[in-house]
Amino acid sequence: MRIDPRQVSTQRPDGRSWGPAADAPTFLPSDEVVLPLRAPKSDSVITSAPKKKVSALVSRHASQSTIKPKHDAKHGSQAAPLPPAPVAPLPPAPVAPQQPHPQPQPQQAPEQVPPFVQFEGGASFDPLAIPLPPELAPPIYGWLRRLALQADLVGADRLLRDALADLTSSLGVLIIYSSPDGLHSVGVNDELPKDMQPVIAVARSRRALVGSHSALIPITTSSETIAVIQLIRNVRQPAFNMIDNVTMAGIARECAGVMHHLVVEHLQHRNESEADKKSLYRPEALEQHRRRGQEGSLTELSPGWVKRTYQILMAGMVIAIFASIVIKVPTYSSGTGVIAFDGTPITAPAPGTVETIYVEPQMKVEKGTPLVKLKSEKEQSDHKQAQTELEAALHSYLIDPADESIRKALVTAQAAAKRAEDAIEQRTVRATSAGTVSDIRVRAGSPLNFGEPILTIVAPGTEPEVWAFLPGSDRPRLRAGQLLQVELIGFQKKRELAKIYEVSVGITGAASARTALGPELADALKLAQDGSYTLVKAKLPRRQFRAKGKTYHYHHGMPSKCEVRVEDKRFVSTLLPSVEKYVE
Repeated sequence: MRIDPRQVSTQRPDGRSWGPAADAPTFLPSDEVVLPLRAPKSDSVITSAPKKKVSALVSRHASQSTIKPKHDAKHGSQAAPLPPAPVAPLPPAPVAPQQPHPQPQPQQAPEQVPPFVQFEGGASFDPLAIPLPPELAPPIYGWLRRLALQADLVGADRLLRDALADLTSSLGVLIIYSSPDGLHSVGVNDELPKDMQPVIAVARSRRALVGSHSALIPITTSSETIAVIQLIRNVRQPAFNMIDNVTMAGIARECAGVMHHLVVEHLQHRNESEADKKSLYRPEALEQHRRRGQEGSLTELSPGWVKRTYQILMAGMVIAIFASIVIKVPTYSSGTGVIAFDGTPITAPAPGTVETIYVEPQMKVEKGTPLVKLKSEKEQSDHKQAQTELEAALHSYLIDPADESIRKALVTAQAAAKRAEDAIEQRTVRATSAGTVSDIRVRAGSPLNFGEPILTIVAPGTEPEVWAFLPGSDRPRLRAGQLLQVELIGFQKKRELAKIYEVSVGITGAASARTALGPELADALKLAQDGSYTLVKAKLPRRQFRAKGKTYHYHHGMPSKCEVRVEDKRFVSTLLPSVEKYVE
């Protein structure tokens, strides 16, 4: 986009403001150009009334913003061309009969510049005189609605750039403003053009200048130029067309009012900020004072609410101190525990491998019921050999019953066969008492050592118990009859309350505590090695519990968390342990 310097104003701008209005920034021929667009029916660009198609738009004067068509009752609404500029003739002087005076020649009106002028490589137009077709109005006014909601110039500038980039497919958008300090933009990383003469010329002439891939569009009101928009399109894209020109003009014209208000507010705020920096008070305080919109005392050292607040605060402190002395809070002794059933443990009578399990948990059994069978290959072999020897001895005895040696061999063979049968029977583990199978700790194929627990038989009517290990320091405050709060690990439910019936006399360590539990429960309980513990036993009220609407059975070895309320302390003693000896 080139500019003929002879067409620019003869006044040399100083680069700090637009200056007075001058000629157009380029040569503007007097030929009128017909725009290939449709004219709106009325002054409003957004209307729901039906629209009539017209073949062309006739250029308008710079002072016109819309086309007002003539209405005919018979032929409907049609766009009419504007009349030519009026001629202002001087009124004729009175004619004297004796001395006639010559009539003055009528003066011609100055030549009007067409609203839109096309020239080689671009166009020049007045944004206030270019109509906005209805089909282009929705997207433009969608952006303008968002622009009207902006509270400051920075946000409006960013939104206006996005709108122009979206509607005109521009690669770069820059909005240049004029202020007492010179030309500037409000973007953070904006770089102003090196040659500002075209920008100043467009601002003074108040006419847009559009090239093939660049454009300068003024944002003007009826009396002044607010800013100049610089648009740059990628050279690989098509050049700006007529629709782009109309879109630029529509946005620049319709956003002028909002931008004018925000620019004035921005300059006023900047002047106030500069003045605030020289003030005695902080700029933030002065800004808040201006926003409040009311005048008052500059400083108020003793407002009335401070006195009332002080009295309320002192009364609250007195009440809080009195309450902390009077109110007591409970103190708990906490530890870990395990669910246990006081039943008969069944252990392995001899080392071996489990071959068959005859029972299941919660199964009722009688005394002598087979529970588990161990593998007995060796015992079966010994029994077979003993039976063979017994048959041989018996055959010999039947041949010669009088022989004393044969009779003694028969007795020995019978004893060996009996021992072999007893050995096979010992490989079957039987119930030692009647009851319910509580817990099975083995499975088929499990190796067992002598005395290793297999399962537990609980007598009928036995209630589950909780064996809890609490800190040894709380032993003096623990006694039978207290309530033990039991929280089962893994279940979200209300705590169960179990009544303590036994408290150990002494205090033991972790190793002794595991020995007291036995091998079957020692692994289910986690105790710190360096702690001292007191064993507390309590009975649960029932054999079942509910959690999330379901009913479950207690099982031998279930872990839990336990707490006992041992004493009540004053609240002030809890906050300040050092004053406990003075208030108790």
